[in-house]
This record gives sequence, structure tokens and C-alpha cells, in this order.
Amino acid sequence: MTLTPKQEWWTTTELAASGLPDVPDTRQGVDAMAERQHWRAHPHYARRRSGRGGGWEYCWRLLPARAQRRLLAEVAPAGGAGAERPERDTAWAWFERLPEAVQGKARAKLLVIQAVEALEPVLGRDQAIRQVAAAEGKGVRTIWGWLSLVEGVRPDDRLPYLADRHRVETAPRGARSEVAPDFFELIKSDFLRSSGPSFSSCYRHLHIDFDEALRDGLYQRICLRTGDAWTPAAEAGWRQEIIDFYGEGADEELFCIPALGSGAWLPAPLIEARMTAPGRVMRLELPADYLHRPALDQEALMAPFLEELGEVLAGIDLGPLYAFGFDFGRVADLSTVSLLAIEAGLKRREALALEMRNVPGD
Repeated sequence: MTLTPKQEWWTTTELAASGLPDVPDTRQGVDAMAERQHWRAHPHYARRRSGRGGGWEYCWRLLPARAQRRLLAEVAPAGGAGAERPERDTAWAWFERLPEAVQGKARAKLLVIQAVEALEPVLGRDQAIRQVAAAEGKGVRTIWGWLSLVEGVRPDDRLPYLADRHRVETAPRGARSEVAPDFFELIKSDFLRSSGPSFSSCYRHLHIDFDEALRDGLYQRICLRTGDAWTPAAEAGWRQEIIDFYGEGADEELFCIPALGSGAWLPAPLIEARMTAPGRVMRLELPADYLHRPALDQEALMAPFLEELGEVLAGIDLGPLYAFGFDFGRVADLSTVSLLAIEAGLKRREALALEMRNVPGD
């Protein structure tokens, strides 16, 4: 459940009179904070006030962290954070079902906490945290956050509460997840078209672009995990860095805008008429939990395919030159490998094709 304060939008006058921690108690002081932290630079958290008098009003998410916590505490269920903490047996049952990689991260956090507690009697908690943070390359705020997760928990029961919350709070196997009615209606209306599309193609029609994810709190979640302070200016800078990283592909990769091709659509009969398959096609599909299986199981699953591949490669004609092509399918598509023979007269022939599903990149 996501908590939201009773009052989400505030004028500078209301903020000055609110008594919230780290918020100036004069309108001039709040205006100075808003200008210094570039509150108006974020279009989703600052807006012109409608009605008489005009002016600006700001979303509670722009306020300092302590002020935000105060507002959320006013609407939190009785019992606070402790009420959300699962019972010991439940927490351990969840933890034991987590992937080994997630459990390993929790153990690493526990080692950091134990290092802090070993130094605390000599240095005090604050200095102990700073020294361990420097030694382990962790953020001071991050370690404070880990300590808060296990506050009041027995030392031998800490591991489940240090696992990532989105993992620990995952419903038990066999449980059903709620589906938003609007999502279901959208996908149902697409699926019932007269053309009879597949369910997977309808699902791909639904998308959330980069800006929508930011409005839903993507960067704030990142700051929560890294311990960095969130500000509109920092979010705007991070957004631009991501867009610059993708360059010309940003529209397609981040904003779900299909790239414009320079060619033309080819009808299916024309493609099929020119399709030939003289070369060998090998297919490999691994189980979805392949990466979580023991090394011996992984080797056993791969052995028949590798043996067959070795036999095929041993029979390849070494006379012509070859070109090697690889396309890694990141989500739903196959990862494909093509071995192309370049024969006399530069004629190109596919000597071997590999089609792989659920095969990791390494």
C-alpha cells in the first residue's frame, strides 16, 4: 500500500505555517528554498495555483525528507513500520524461497552491520558507520537504513529483514495477484479484435514510457536505494543523462516511439518464396530457472546440445570464408546465431543457424 499525505499540494504561506521539520517558518524563507532547489523546474510537482490570487503551489514530494516523513506518519496505520514487519516464521519461510543471489545480498548487509556493531563500543555508532562505509564502499545513509530494518530484531533473525523488500514481500507461490481493471479492459479489447491477434502481441501494445515511470517515482526509488537526496534538479539531470546515453535511439528505447525505417514493408508471400533452408538449424531452449540451478545441472542440460554442435562444426567445409552473426534476444525473442559461408562469386549461403531461448548471455 502506498501512503499519501492528507494534503498533497501546498502554497508557500501554508508551508511557512505548517511547522514541518526543515521547512522555513516564513514565506520568504520557503520562497528562497524553492528557488535554491529549483522546485519549479519539475513540471509534475510544481503548478500554477488556480483561482483568485494565483501564485504557485508545490507537491509534498519536493519537501525535505524529514518533512515528508512527518506527513506520512500522520496517515500511517497504528503501530507504524513495526506493524508492517512480518512475523519471524513467515519472514524465514519467505527468505528460504528467495533466489540465492538475493539471499547473498542480505548476508553481505548483515556482515556490514556486524562490523559496525564491533566498532560501536569504541567509536560510537556514527563514527563506526562512517568508518565501515569508507572501508566497504557503501553509503553512510545506506548503512543507517539497514540498521533501521533490523531495529528490535534478534541478531539471529536479522537475515530475512535485510532482504530486498520487494523480494521479501512477494506473495507465496500459488497466490494470485490483483490485476488493475483498466489494464484488463485494455488488453481484452485489443485481444477481441476481428483480426484475432495473439495475447502476447496485445500485451506488447501496452507500454509505460520513461516520463510516466518518473512521474510514478522511478528516480525517487533509486534515491531511496542509493541514499542520495532527491531534488527536482537532480531528477532532471539524471533524466537527461539517460536520454544522452541512448542518443538517437532514445525515442524508441525510452518513449515507445517506433523508429522510422528507410526501407519498405515486404509481403509475407514474397518473403516465403525466397526462403531456403539448405543449412543446418539447431535449436536450444533452457528452463526458466536455469541460472538458479547447480552447476552440475546446468552442465547436464547443455551437454547434449554442445555435443551435437561439435559434430556439426566438425563437418563444416573449411574451404570458403565465413561470417558470424549474432542477435541477442533480451525479452521474448529468440537469440540467434548465423554462420554464413561466402563462396565463389561472393555467393552467400547460411551454413548453420542456432536458435536459442532462455539462454543467458554468458
